Amino acid sequence: MTAELWEELIIYLDLAMAFRNRRMLTESDRALLMAGCCASLAGINEVASYCREQVLQRNPAHLVRRWPDFTTALEAEDFQVFIKQVSAKTPIEQYSKKLKELGYSRNFSRQDFDAELDFIAEILRIDAEYLSEL
Repeated sequence: MTAELWEELIIYLDLAMAFRNRRMLTESDRALLMAGCCASLAGINEVASYCREQVLQRNPAHLVRRWPDFTTALEAEDFQVFIKQVSAKTPIEQYSKKLKELGYSRNFSRQDFDAELDFIAEILRIDAEYLSEL
């Protein structure tokens, strides 16, 4: 996994939580979709599965339901077009600024954890064991 992909994944996860905290669920779902794509590309399938699960929990008819996972979805042309549209609405460069606007911050970093999944689980405020079972 590249450092850039990892950074994007973390920004999208942070943003999903910031939006969720503000009850901006549509925006949270967009961030989760992008995080799911990043996680899938990075081979962190547990995180990709969690992101997909969360989107479908709030919107069972969402386009992503057509595929069993993000890996398969990313191979489909119509999903690729959809993701390009989602990412074009707000480029990743603007998301860091958006986090500040939303007043989101966390008091921990990757270095505070032995494993990537533990760090991600803490961002998502879920049990790392649950995440590893997905």
